[in-house]
Amino acid sequence: ASIPTARYVHLAAAQSREQALETSGGGLFTGKLLEALRSGGTAKTYRSLVSSLAIAVRSRTARQHPVAYARVEKDLDQIFLNSALQPSAPLY
Repeated sequence: ASIPTARYVHLAAAQSREQALETSGGGLFTGKLLEALRSGGTAKTYRSLVSSLAIAVRSRTARQHPVAYARVEKDLDQIFLNSALQPSAPLY
């Protein structure tokens, strides 16, 4: 029997071969994410949100590229934290 993989969107501060920049106030990506969310970022899709975060982060460093991954590509076009992605039921 195979165990089904849950659908999810994963936001990453940097690509796997990169290091995420830390600032005196915490992680650069986290800071930019909070700024975006406070200014209406919750109305954006995951794809749009990460695209704008990538621009904001690259304005501070060229060595960090935020990314979003989804097992199902179209999930990146869902509104951030929308209820369209439902958690899987526990298998136990």
